[in-house]
Amino acid sequence: MSIEKRIKIYSTPDALKAQMLQMALRDAGVESEIENPHQAGLTGAVNANITVTETDAEKAAQVVHEIDERSKTHTLVVTAFDNEATADEVQLSLRKMDESHLIDLEDSVVIIRGDNGKVAIKQTHNLTQNGAMAGGLCGAIVGAMFMNPVIGFVAGAAVGAAVGATEDIGINDRFLKDVGDLLTPGTSALAVLIRRSDPELVLPELEKFAGKVLKTALVHTDEKRFLAVLAASTD
Repeated sequence: MSIEKRIKIYSTPDALKAQMLQMALRDAGVESEIENPHQAGLTGAVNANITVTETDAEKAAQVVHEIDERSKTHTLVVTAFDNEATADEVQLSLRKMDESHLIDLEDSVVIIRGDNGKVAIKQTHNLTQNGAMAGGLCGAIVGAMFMNPVIGFVAGAAVGAAVGATEDIGINDRFLKDVGDLLTPGTSALAVLIRRSDPELVLPELEKFAGKVLKTALVHTDEKRFLAVLAASTD
């Protein structure tokens, strides 16, 4: 009896992601195998390869494609607090959850509006497995939000760029106005960029701190695309 040829449909240095994809394939009725399941992720040099039979290859590729597309969609959650310190505390709590793999925290920034009315955005950066810098997208989004005249904190030549960029990713005027109304002098807010599948895990944690939670789904969350739209709007 001949053995059916196996096809590699996905390769990733993240062994945990490979296991999650394997479970999704099983749920779709496709049996798969993972090559290098224990070596992947340790050095970044070895990938976990998911293989399926040639008969299942087309279906499996579609399942993986749909999962990848969903993972590109993010939710922006902005939580406002009635003092300047709580946002930092909540960010620390979420980071611990992220380090424990309880959530997939893409990025976060703390926003503080001092008693004088001035807004400060505290950007954090995280290192990826290969040592590259990550974590700039949320800061860029929040920066553009606060240049939008709907929030009303700044005005000037950058306004056109901010409007074009925030509209492109699906942030509407209502969301901006709500954020502006909540961030009064002497308060803070935490902006969190999370994957679409994770809001139900993150929101209860935010609600523990008695903050006012606003959330909106983003249409495009590719950093290069967002920054390109932001730059193009100034031309």
